[in-house]
Amino acid sequence: MLSDSELLKTVKNAVLNLKDNKGYVFTEGKLTDLDSKATELTDAIAKSINGGRLVVQKKNDVRLEVEFKLSDIAKTVNLQANYNLAMLESTGLPLIKEAESYPEFPAPKMLKLKSGIAHGEIIVEVPVQKKTRIYCIYHSKMPAAAEIKEWNHILSTKHKATITGLTPGDQIAVKAGYVGTNGKINLSETFTIYVQ
Repeated sequence: MLSDSELLKTVKNAVLNLKDNKGYVFTEGKLTDLDSKATELTDAIAKSINGGRLVVQKKNDVRLEVEFKLSDIAKTVNLQANYNLAMLESTGLPLIKEAESYPEFPAPKMLKLKSGIAHGEIIVEVPVQKKTRIYCIYHSKMPAAAEIKEWNHILSTKHKATITGLTPGDQIAVKAGYVGTNGKINLSETFTIYVQ
């Protein structure tokens, strides 16, 4: 989400680039209306700095109106540009590039396992892989099944996860990996820990 100042900068940039842009047709007053709402938001922000709850709420309401109007213009731009990148770039609106593709990652070489923080749980820490979005952690009571699909698993967006509901005294086997954009996971070797 954009900050108030980033939103205002985006609106001013879009209005400046679109008002005389021959590549787009907007209904009468659409850009002017967005520009005046942005000015209203600027005033509301100034008043909200030392204002009470109602003044801040008024600023937030005006912000929502600006976001709605900007979103409406962005939809019009996308429809009229018809995937033409040069036309989209001429708008002054920010463009979102497609996420980079990382089909697979190497298996983690080490896992940190901790027990005893709370009764019947362990904490698994996988080395950070900045380009992955999901960490996959498999766990099983020893002796662990040969087939990984028979193990329990959790998916996490964070590199550290807590596994709960374990029986104190049990030895737990843990493997982990990073999920690539094609869904492939290369798992680490097996690490074990006793649950406290």
